[in-house]
Amino acid sequence: MSVIAAIWATVATISAQVPGIQAKDSPTSAVRLAVLVASNDPAIHTKLVRVRRAGLDMSKLRESFPEPRFAVDEWAGVGAILIDRRVPAVHDLACRADMAEALASKVGDYGQVRVGDLEGAGNDSTRELLNKWFPPQLRSPDLKIEDLVVAVTPCLNLTVSGPNGVSQTLALPQLGERTEKAHQAVEKTPLRLGRPSPEERSEMEARVVDSELTGGELITHYLGPDRSVVPEGIEKLGKILARLADVERTRLDKATLALSAKLGLGQPGLPARAGLNDLPKNLRDELSARLKSEYLARGFATPRDAESFLLNCQSIQIRTAFGLLCCQAPRDPDNRKPGAFSVHDFTLLPGGVWPP
Repeated sequence: MSVIAAIWATVATISAQVPGIQAKDSPTSAVRLAVLVASNDPAIHTKLVRVRRAGLDMSKLRESFPEPRFAVDEWAGVGAILIDRRVPAVHDLACRADMAEALASKVGDYGQVRVGDLEGAGNDSTRELLNKWFPPQLRSPDLKIEDLVVAVTPCLNLTVSGPNGVSQTLALPQLGERTEKAHQAVEKTPLRLGRPSPEERSEMEARVVDSELTGGELITHYLGPDRSVVPEGIEKLGKILARLADVERTRLDKATLALSAKLGLGQPGLPARAGLNDLPKNLRDELSARLKSEYLARGFATPRDAESFLLNCQSIQIRTAFGLLCCQAPRDPDNRKPGAFSVHDFTLLPGGVWPP
């Protein structure tokens, strides 16, 4: 869904429902700038109403809602558009960019890092993201988030598109033998001492899905004399949000390339989309081996059918996913129990790297 469409999906039911906000101006001699505001913080809406009652022009608006948290754009012929950069469409990308920048300067040889060793905004943003992915109530009470060891795990994601719209996606780790070293590093600080129950695992997964999919709700409100201009304002608001999000996306991509270089992957050498014969032979062989070994789970009758699907594919989309690896529960070799690990992808880059 586009940014503008997402705003339209919520503005009709949310706009003008913030407590204490009146839909129309009351008569007054003070200059009161018309403002369309986007913020998920009710206190911001309330503050705007209070500031505006005393008289509001563009200068006072910028003074009352300063950078870097807020963006104020002139709305020609109407007033102004005020955006809180903590709205999900911008803030989530900013958090990931902060984290990627901090990781790029601190990760070890296996991509591992202690959360408390991350600096500045990257530390705060990493904590925020980890608290969203792994809520405190689902962690061991004696585990301090700053002591948690995590690891960056780049993975080559290939989506093979076959006939009739059927596709298969495969994930190939890119750190080779260093992947096991990364698991050993994060295993030293498990999120919990015991394995999560099925109910707790379901709750954790549900929270992650909910925060990723429904966290994009946007609260908007218009304060001004003529509500007929709101559709125009919503369109302009969407374009500004897209521009702010693009800035954070560019910062995230730049930091991720630096992180890739720190991990020894270098610049992507594989294209974002290719035919099977465009891939290196060792990568083609790996794809074939994986599809044949997983033929039943992927819905093929025989390994030969899986191989035939690959040989007759129409195209292959190539992306590199960068995820954060955490240990939910350590391995118990004495009792032959495997460990429980989770990876949360925080960004995708087009193309990828595959060793010769």
